[in-house]
Amino acid sequence: MTNQTVRTAVKKSNRIFTIVDQEGDLMIYSTKVGDEVVSFGGNITKENGELIIKNFDVDGDLTNKLGIRGLKEIIKEFGARQGVHKVIIEGAKRTTGTNLGKFHSIDI
Repeated sequence: MTNQTVRTAVKKSNRIFTIVDQEGDLMIYSTKVGDEVVSFGGNITKENGELIIKNFDVDGDLTNKLGIRGLKEIIKEFGARQGVHKVIIEGAKRTTGTNLGKFHSIDI
């Protein structure tokens, strides 16, 4: 699957988000992009129309192909399905890629 195919699949989706595992506010979801599965999750709470995901982590063979733009599109759609106007991601410590050991946060 090329990066262009991945981006197209992200933009034109009616994707289904499935809870794979849950313990308290720690939730792991999966969704398909094309024929591949991406899993993501963390400690998820809702406050004042915002979805907050602490210790956010993402996994799957497609993760690096999605890039930040593709991942943002998935999370934006996930937030809309959760009925919120904003998603705040407080990332877990990086274990791969650049900036190993660093924490990242973004608002979507």
